[in-house]
Amino acid sequence: VVRPWLGVVLQDVTQYQVLVNNLAVEKGSFITYVKPGSPADKEAGLKAGDVIVSFNGKEITNTDELLQTLRSSKIGQKVEIIFWRGKTKNTTYATLIESPPP
Repeated sequence: VVRPWLGVVLQDVTQYQVLVNNLAVEKGSFITYVKPGSPADKEAGLKAGDVIVSFNGKEITNTDELLQTLRSSKIGQKVEIIFWRGKTKNTTYATLIESPPP
Protein backbone atom coordinates (compact mmCIF):
# COMPACT_ATOMS: atom_id res chain seq x y z
CA VAL A 1 0.00 0.00 0.00
CA VAL A 2 1.41 3.37 -1.04
CA ARG A 3 0.54 6.23 1.28
CA PRO A 4 1.50 9.89 1.54
CA TRP A 5 4.19 10.49 4.18
CA LEU A 6 5.21 13.48 6.26
CA GLY A 7 7.95 11.86 8.33
CA VAL A 8 6.86 12.37 11.93
CA VAL A 9 6.07 10.20 14.96
CA LEU A 10 3.03 11.52 16.79
CA GLN A 11 0.94 11.13 19.92
CA ASP A 12 -2.11 12.86 21.34
CA VAL A 13 -1.58 15.90 23.52
CA THR A 14 -2.14 14.86 27.14
CA GLN A 15 -2.47 16.90 30.34
CA TYR A 16 0.93 15.48 31.34
CA GLN A 17 2.58 16.78 28.14
CA VAL A 18 0.90 20.18 28.61
CA LEU A 19 2.47 20.46 32.08
CA VAL A 20 5.88 18.93 31.35
CA ASN A 21 6.42 20.73 28.03
CA ASN A 22 4.66 23.96 29.03
CA LEU A 23 2.42 23.70 25.96
CA ALA A 24 0.18 26.59 24.88
CA VAL A 25 -2.58 24.21 23.67
CA GLU A 26 -4.41 21.24 25.18
CA LYS A 27 -5.48 19.58 21.91
CA GLY A 28 -3.64 18.54 18.78
CA SER A 29 -1.04 16.04 17.67
CA PHE A 30 2.29 16.20 19.55
CA ILE A 31 5.41 15.46 17.49
CA THR A 32 7.76 13.11 19.36
CA TYR A 33 10.22 12.56 16.47
CA VAL A 34 10.97 14.04 13.05
CA LYS A 35 12.75 11.78 10.53
CA PRO A 36 15.85 13.56 9.17
CA GLY A 37 15.47 14.35 5.46
CA SER A 38 11.67 13.92 5.53
CA PRO A 39 9.25 16.59 4.24
CA ALA A 40 8.53 17.52 7.89
CA ASP A 41 12.25 18.14 8.41
CA LYS A 42 13.58 19.54 5.10
CA GLU A 43 10.61 21.52 3.90
CA ALA A 44 8.37 22.29 6.89
CA GLY A 45 11.05 22.69 9.56
CA LEU A 46 9.00 20.82 12.16
CA LYS A 47 10.70 19.69 15.37
CA ALA A 48 9.98 17.28 18.20
CA GLY A 49 7.81 19.08 20.74
CA ASP A 50 5.75 20.95 18.13
CA VAL A 51 1.97 20.47 18.28
CA ILE A 52 0.05 20.28 14.98
CA VAL A 53 -3.40 21.90 15.33
CA SER A 54 -4.40 22.21 11.64
CA PHE A 55 -3.48 20.13 8.59
CA ASN A 56 -4.48 21.19 5.10
CA GLY A 57 -7.35 23.34 6.38
CA LYS A 58 -8.74 20.76 8.83
CA GLU A 59 -8.64 21.42 12.57
CA ILE A 60 -6.69 18.68 14.37
CA THR A 61 -7.62 17.81 17.95
CA ASN A 62 -5.87 14.42 18.15
CA THR A 63 -3.46 12.16 16.28
CA ASP A 64 -6.19 9.98 14.70
CA GLU A 65 -7.67 13.05 12.98
CA LEU A 66 -4.26 14.01 11.64
CA LEU A 67 -3.57 10.50 10.34
CA GLN A 68 -7.00 10.32 8.64
CA THR A 69 -6.42 13.70 6.97
CA LEU A 70 -2.89 12.70 5.93
CA ARG A 71 -4.12 9.40 4.45
CA SER A 72 -6.81 11.19 2.45
CA SER A 73 -4.16 13.50 0.94
CA LYS A 74 -2.20 12.77 -2.24
CA ILE A 75 1.48 12.08 -2.83
CA GLY A 76 3.00 15.27 -4.26
CA GLN A 77 0.32 17.46 -2.64
CA LYS A 78 1.53 20.61 -0.88
CA VAL A 79 -0.20 20.90 2.50
CA GLU A 80 -0.51 23.74 4.98
CA ILE A 81 0.43 22.84 8.56
CA ILE A 82 -0.44 25.11 11.48
CA PHE A 83 1.44 24.24 14.65
CA TRP A 84 2.48 25.58 18.02
CA ARG A 85 6.13 25.73 19.07
CA GLY A 86 6.21 26.84 22.67
CA LYS A 87 3.89 29.84 22.97
CA THR A 88 4.09 30.75 19.27
CA LYS A 89 1.59 29.69 16.59
CA ASN A 90 3.26 29.06 13.21
CA THR A 91 2.25 28.14 9.67
CA THR A 92 4.42 26.06 7.37
CA TYR A 93 4.06 23.95 4.22
CA ALA A 94 5.25 20.52 3.14
CA THR A 95 4.95 18.46 -0.03
CA LEU A 96 3.92 14.91 0.84
CA ILE A 97 6.02 12.06 -0.57
CA GLU A 98 5.50 8.31 -0.88
CA SER A 99 5.99 6.48 2.40
CA PRO A 100 9.28 4.58 2.48
CA PRO A 101 9.21 0.78 2.77
CA PRO A 102 9.07 -0.52 6.38
